[in-house]
Amino acid sequence: MIASIAIFAICYALIMSDKFNQTTIALLGAFLLIAFRILDYKTAMSHVDGSVLFLLAGMMIMVGITAKTGVFQWLAIKSAKAVKGNPLHILWIYAIITAVISAFLDNVTTLILIVPVTLTFTKLMKLDPFPFLFCEVFASNMGGTATLIGDPPNILIGSYFKLSFVNFVTHVAICIAICMLAFLIIATLVFKKSLKATAEDRANLEEVDDKGIITKPAMLRQCLVILGIVIIGFFAHSTIDIEPAVVAMLGATLMMLITGENVREALQKVEWETIFFFIGLFVMVGALVETGFIKILSSRLLAATKGDPAVTTSVILWMSAGLSAIINNIPFVATMLPLLKDLNASISACTANGMVNNPLIWALSLGTCLGGNGTIIGASANVVAFAMAKREGTEVSFMKYLVYGLPMMILSIIVCHVYLHVRFLGH
Repeated sequence: MIASIAIFAICYALIMSDKFNQTTIALLGAFLLIAFRILDYKTAMSHVDGSVLFLLAGMMIMVGITAKTGVFQWLAIKSAKAVKGNPLHILWIYAIITAVISAFLDNVTTLILIVPVTLTFTKLMKLDPFPFLFCEVFASNMGGTATLIGDPPNILIGSYFKLSFVNFVTHVAICIAICMLAFLIIATLVFKKSLKATAEDRANLEEVDDKGIITKPAMLRQCLVILGIVIIGFFAHSTIDIEPAVVAMLGATLMMLITGENVREALQKVEWETIFFFIGLFVMVGALVETGFIKILSSRLLAATKGDPAVTTSVILWMSAGLSAIINNIPFVATMLPLLKDLNASISACTANGMVNNPLIWALSLGTCLGGNGTIIGASANVVAFAMAKREGTEVSFMKYLVYGLPMMILSIIVCHVYLHVRFLGH
């Protein structure tokens, strides 16, 4: 356990320093864990979430092929013209659209679709893309928190405690709406000075002819049909019993087949650096789970609450947020679920409220989903969005994101703290 903690801490510090490539460090950490026999190869690989990796790869291939039609440039120009090139209006529109779509699709998938449009718009208007990408990342994680299917931790929580889509909407969506509004107001104040387009850039925008931007209309129709089928598959995956990752890879395969896209070129659209970063990170977090560190940490922190429902709810919320900003929230949630079940049985106030109205469950959901906003590697959506931006020439450091992300994340958790205590605990 000590060795796994040391390796994770050193690797995390190196990633934070921004002096080394984060993928290289994550893979080195995974290698050391296996080389020192802290994890055997089979156990290490069991913690690599293939469904996440295949979902990412499939969506990246489809977006890469679709981008060749010019549709993302067309969307960027149309949306910019609709608000007369006002960057602040675009920031709000893109963030709200991202949040709404993320409530019904996987938030990573949503960002893979919205980031190319954003980068095209910011290049067109000669703006810094960071404020837009930052707000979209936050919005995607917030929107994903509002429903059962929007974020992987919610899927695990819903399945374990037999909660429905409606349960999540009625118990969490109001809190998320408040968080989203507060976030956008603060983000506007923080980024307002950098969200200014010159009169010349606005005039150039109006002169852009958007009629000839879509260069391959027939190919676009094929791509849109396949994307539509994939999105329907995401919605219906629990009904048809097919994982979203399988749906995404099937869509990518069909798109390559029907459009005649060169397979080698299509595979080059996959952010392989991001894929391998996740592999290394999954293994390092897996070591913390396997050695019992996460379980011990959770048990000791929760034992300190002495069964008080209000204190326990607060501890779960803030602990989940803090840890989810550092480690992947999926294994953390998986570890916490049986602990929550035991706690519910021992805390009379929670038992009396029933599982659906149990504040411990909603504290875990809000903490894990929103806590990932705290750092650039805290959630899959964050990693993917900024990896795509890096490919287009916009690199954001760990510390730059942290300066903006951590305070904003803390603000959202404060809102959740107040909401949970007023809604479920009566104070």
